Amino acid sequence: MDHTASFPGEPIRGCRTPLLRRTAICLMLILLACALPTRGSGRAIAAAPPGFTYGSTQEPDTLNPILTMTAAGQAIGSAIFDSLLQQDSRNVLQPRLATSWKHSGDYATWTFHLRHGVVFADGVALTSTDVYYTYLLLVNPRIKVASAQGWDLIDRMRTPDRFTVVMHVRRVTAPWLSQVATTPIIPKHALYQTKDFATDPFNRAPFGTGPFRVAAWLPGDRITLVANPHCWQGTPRLRTITYKLYPDDAHLLAALRAGTASMGLINPQQAPRAARMAGMRLVETPSLTWYHVDLKQWGFLREQAVRQALDFATPKEAIVGEILGGHGQVATGDIPPFLPGYAPSARVHRYDPLRSAEILAADGFRPGLGGILERCARGTGCAPLQIDLWSVAGDEAARRVNIRLAQEWQSIGVRVRVGSEPASQLFGATGPQFTPTPTGITYGWTNGSDPDDRFYWNSSFIPASPSAVGGDDIAYFYRFSFQQEIDTLTDTGVGQTDPAKRRVVYTRIQALLADQVPAIFLYWPTTIMAVPVALRGFAPNPYAQLFWNVATWH
Repeated sequence: MDHTASFPGEPIRGCRTPLLRRTAICLMLILLACALPTRGSGRAIAAAPPGFTYGSTQEPDTLNPILTMTAAGQAIGSAIFDSLLQQDSRNVLQPRLATSWKHSGDYATWTFHLRHGVVFADGVALTSTDVYYTYLLLVNPRIKVASAQGWDLIDRMRTPDRFTVVMHVRRVTAPWLSQVATTPIIPKHALYQTKDFATDPFNRAPFGTGPFRVAAWLPGDRITLVANPHCWQGTPRLRTITYKLYPDDAHLLAALRAGTASMGLINPQQAPRAARMAGMRLVETPSLTWYHVDLKQWGFLREQAVRQALDFATPKEAIVGEILGGHGQVATGDIPPFLPGYAPSARVHRYDPLRSAEILAADGFRPGLGGILERCARGTGCAPLQIDLWSVAGDEAARRVNIRLAQEWQSIGVRVRVGSEPASQLFGATGPQFTPTPTGITYGWTNGSDPDDRFYWNSSFIPASPSAVGGDDIAYFYRFSFQQEIDTLTDTGVGQTDPAKRRVVYTRIQALLADQVPAIFLYWPTTIMAVPVALRGFAPNPYAQLFWNVATWH
């Protein structure tokens, strides 16, 4: 059976794809570009240059697309590598390295036919062997890949000829095709003889079949990409792209205003000033990012009543209005409103600090020294209700959110200490996420095209150690009290291929999360990008990465 659209049960308009590990902290692109009017001095606008500078405050950990655990790494990788298929702006899979694909009647066998004449940036031809090699890397237990979801369900793979790949799947899941077919393909000849995959020089200067390859990476400064003359899509019209690093949003905005950076993300507080920059336009779109406060399962945070009280004391509407300037929407869960799995829940806790105080009083807390709530037990003394609240360094919105939360939570008697660190330290082996203290971390996860959220909540994704792969960090010390229920629901959701039945499952999941509050869902931000008016071809796609169509930019 030929198949060139969607998997049965795979949503066609909006959903989610494989995720980043822990450090998806910057807002990635995007949906249905909605350009804001450009206001400026009226200065003449020059034509877009053949190469330009993309400004960012985030440096990738690696440029190997199957190892990177940062949004920056995946964004840059989208200019370097291709996948078998690619989602379009309607979340429909379209041909990329594979020109066609089909499946057996039971969906257990999938056949992909590769595009002829494709070569890597070094001139070596792409064949089915490269797809098979990528599969071997992803399922190798000795390699710490960011995610092997979908690939881990392949029972065996065959390559009957240079342009045919046959995958036999052990178990059918709804997101399988989008997970596997959108994975970047690694050149076998570049790495198969490596002695250490994790430290191979390829990871800092990789090449693929995409429109660009890496010319240089100066840590802390810039990554320079040059056009790939062998690109199967044609030689890119931009000759170079400089991914320039800036220490913070203010420096990036100054560079955009001065013209030393051509393009970059803008935080909501900067939007009014950025809209007045000559020669620039702002593209603002909904995003697949959901900002939240992770509540580590430690101490009093293991109690549903405490988590609910903190949720009631969180002024989400004010945060969106005052801190984001209205550039976002209050979140009720981990699935944004424009995705099919979205389900508003009646269990959402609206801002009500008096209700918070009632809940904590009913849970046995009484004011102690300095008005800090504490709970006393015979033989163990009194323990204060306190939390360390962290944000990722450089994330101005999250920092301001935490300052506001500290004020609100302290007003109901919670002792709050606020701090920020780089993501690598926050989620590192000795960082706040893995220390035995009550901790909240405010940051954003960036989703993809399927509502499968096992990565966040299912016990199979609790990391075995602080350095191991797995998205459910907050249950590292103790599993959720509702762990069995959320495991059953998330396993059922990923295995259900009927769209209507899947929606019922994810509605129940979102209701459970809203009631249990393992994380405080804050907001779904819009993404604001400053783009040169002269730039053509830029087409933000929420289901793909930043440079997904950079071959057409000019």
